[in-house]
Amino acid sequence: MPEYYVTLPIREKAIEKYLVDRLSVYPDVQIKTTFSHKFTCLEISSKMACMRKIIASVLASCVTLFYKYRVLEKLITDTESVGIEYYSLIGALLGVELDDEIRTLEKRLMNSTAFDVEGIWNFRINDMIDSWQGLTGLASKLLDNCDTEDDVYELTAFLVNLDKSTPPKVRIESEPFEIFVDDVKLVIGELTDNENYNLIASIMRERPLSIIVKNPEALDGKLLDAIRKLGAR
Repeated sequence: MPEYYVTLPIREKAIEKYLVDRLSVYPDVQIKTTFSHKFTCLEISSKMACMRKIIASVLASCVTLFYKYRVLEKLITDTESVGIEYYSLIGALLGVELDDEIRTLEKRLMNSTAFDVEGIWNFRINDMIDSWQGLTGLASKLLDNCDTEDDVYELTAFLVNLDKSTPPKVRIESEPFEIFVDDVKLVIGELTDNENYNLIASIMRERPLSIIVKNPEALDGKLLDAIRKLGAR
């Protein structure tokens, strides 16, 4: 049975969880996790002919979520008062050029059977990092014109609307709590320690046409308020 290996620093628990959650949805995939002093290794086995492409796609999504966020978060570390509206903006920025970035990374990773997540960040995406830093600078200048929470939401909506591709519909179910993008379950990356911030960033990364909430009374009030302000395009 073909085997693939993904290594990452042992401190990256959120990235490890995201990778395992994303890969576990596929049938006939076995994941064995081993640990050393500094690294975590995912040993992935599958008979599926497309498994290499799946791993490359999941890794591309992972890098453009977690590492892109680490460049973009300068926007919030430089802001005195940070609320959920800023994370909706971060989510919209995470979605800028996302499809092209994922396709580019997939091509760069497709010929490998062993993947080093930290190595991808350090050596294989310098051009993307430059682009993300430029995006951060541009967004910072746009934020200078935002005086209120609603101004930030308007900027977020503006950035989402720049995407000309067919936008998806997002649906939030309450029992159990799950989020679907065009009926595909969305895996939430734990970018921060705040669940609401992670949820709104992940939702806006998808550049949704609409956000449908089943049983809105079951949602946290701040998250629901943000969704109401961002849910229609």
